[in-house]
Amino acid sequence: MRNRTGLILESAMLIENPHICGGNDKIDDALICRAHVDEPKAMLGHCPSFAPAPWRSFLKLGSGLGIAALHVKDETNRMGLGSFKALGGAYAVARLVKQHAETVLSRPVGLAELVSGEVRATVAELTVTCASAGNHGLSVAAGARVFGCRCKVYLAASVPDSFEARLKALGAATVRYGDVYEQAMERARTDSDAMGWSLVSDSSWPGYRNVPLDVMRGYLVAAEEMVDEAEASGAALTHLFLQAGVGGFAAPMAAYFRDRLGADGPRIIVVEPTHANCLQASIEAGKLVAAEGGHTVMGRLDCRKASLLAYEILRHTADDFLSIPDEMTFEAMRLLAGEGMEVGESGAAGLGGLIAATRDGAMRETLGIGATSQVLVVATEGVVDRVAYGKITGKSSVSGV
Repeated sequence: MRNRTGLILESAMLIENPHICGGNDKIDDALICRAHVDEPKAMLGHCPSFAPAPWRSFLKLGSGLGIAALHVKDETNRMGLGSFKALGGAYAVARLVKQHAETVLSRPVGLAELVSGEVRATVAELTVTCASAGNHGLSVAAGARVFGCRCKVYLAASVPDSFEARLKALGAATVRYGDVYEQAMERARTDSDAMGWSLVSDSSWPGYRNVPLDVMRGYLVAAEEMVDEAEASGAALTHLFLQAGVGGFAAPMAAYFRDRLGADGPRIIVVEPTHANCLQASIEAGKLVAAEGGHTVMGRLDCRKASLLAYEILRHTADDFLSIPDEMTFEAMRLLAGEGMEVGESGAAGLGGLIAATRDGAMRETLGIGATSQVLVVATEGVVDRVAYGKITGKSSVSGV
């Protein structure tokens, strides 16, 4: 078992996972593994915009960071919704639609029937709800539109108006509540329980696991693409940096890589904002705890409490937990902009983690990052705010709002 370390670069901090090397640290395959990717692919195939997200390799950029190659999985326009979250929420909605239709029709419903008139008629009164910092709500709303049910999304005051406008354009009703995500989430839970609505959260807690697990299984589609693309390109990945809010994205990515590649897979580093490092704090405490901190511009990662499921999975699959200040993601945005990629603050956080690690000799040594390293990061979302993006990068954006 490795000793835990607390290596500090300004306000960046690296914690090695003390739980992963105990010899019996394997998650239950019945929970999440590569076998769970087939159904999400089949269901999402009914969405007209479904297609693999691009894989990009930057040798020169990697050289500037002192590594052999930097690879980027580009999720900035996944299914036209602007982030990887297009996969999870839509799949969870499809599952709920299937279950509801089977109950009403008293018979099995095939995947090809999900968009049929008969099934759409049975779910016309079904309401799916969620709280969202933006991207998850877009996926749930898009799924509701495709499969024919109603959608209501709860937004904190901190969510940009641009996200609310996009949600309404997808046919969702919106409710503004509270100053932060956690307050909007609590209101969504309360209202859903009172009204008999189906809550589609990407976070989990005791007694609420099945739907968040479906959301995470939807994200496995991206993980499979990454491994397939790495193998097809001949990239021998040594490190994988995954940003996290509640952990609903990082957990299935880490689980898939571990299940498919085992000991031959890359070292997995989870990256969080310094002021919203709920997973890092929980790993250090050995139990689920809330993060305490201030504001971060990484809005979709600005979460104070991790998903229970995500924590349990990452406890057994991630090697390290790295928290970074906002300045690191700004620098990552500028580097990617120089390569023609328009990536937002949260979307660039994985690369921000790599930058922070390469700037500190002790971190670099601990992580084993060197001249032969091939590192994969995920650009999880595109530009959210064009004005802010221009101020940070010095470039104009054609994709933001």
